[in-house]
Amino acid sequence: MLEEQYFSSQVKDQESSGHEGYEHYRYGAFIHWLRTRDSATDQEIAQFLELTLNDTDVVMGGSAAIELLKCQWITDAQFEKVCTESRKFGKWPLKQAIRYRLLRELRSNAEFELQARCLDSGDSIVHEALLELQNIDESILKGLSENGANKRIKNIAKNQVQKT
Repeated sequence: MLEEQYFSSQVKDQESSGHEGYEHYRYGAFIHWLRTRDSATDQEIAQFLELTLNDTDVVMGGSAAIELLKCQWITDAQFEKVCTESRKFGKWPLKQAIRYRLLRELRSNAEFELQARCLDSGDSIVHEALLELQNIDESILKGLSENGANKRIKNIAKNQVQKT
């Protein structure tokens, strides 16, 4: 999975800087792999997850797996596999998995029930995505104006409610 040209650039960087935080180079390789594609096979996803799960730096491995959840190009089945496998890192990735599941659903379906679940999440990133919807339900907008995750969200929602 590690491209020779990218690996060579990392070796040069490490040699010139003397930086020995090798987890930063491994994480960089994970991110590079994610950003240089627009799809992956199920086998490639499984290999990526295996590498993250077996990394000696558990937090870094988990963070790389979460970055995979952000990729819009993974299929629904791959997304579910990443969610399932990321549980092996412990409880901390759960909030991220919930966030990216809601954001993924919002891209394809913005019905009231989903908007209500997004409001109930209390997640500022999800609330921001709600505010960007063209067809946000007025009751959801009022809910954001009262119970948004932060002051900025509440203010934007209040302004939008006043315009309606």
